[in-house]
Amino acid sequence: MHREMRIKMPEEIFIVLKKDDRELSGEILQKAAIQYYIEKELSLERAAFMCGLSRMEFIDVLYRLHVPIFDYSEEDLEEIHRERDEILERVRVK
Repeated sequence: MHREMRIKMPEEIFIVLKKDDRELSGEILQKAAIQYYIEKELSLERAAFMCGLSRMEFIDVLYRLHVPIFDYSEEDLEEIHRERDEILERVRVK
């Protein structure tokens, strides 16, 4: 189910951005979905659904915009690398 909402936008914005109603509304919706995803208010799947994309299409958009898909802290990454090194060391020993 979908709900429709209306947004008033000054005509000047359409002229400056050189967009028609459909283009601009699609871009606004996509940018909102991305921002909600970045702020962790929507999951990847729900953000993709919000702007009418599949998960893979939404991941492609995020990739093109250099938006991280995985949110690892520096400590998480260090632990992952440590574990990787330990596994590689065990494999080399055998």
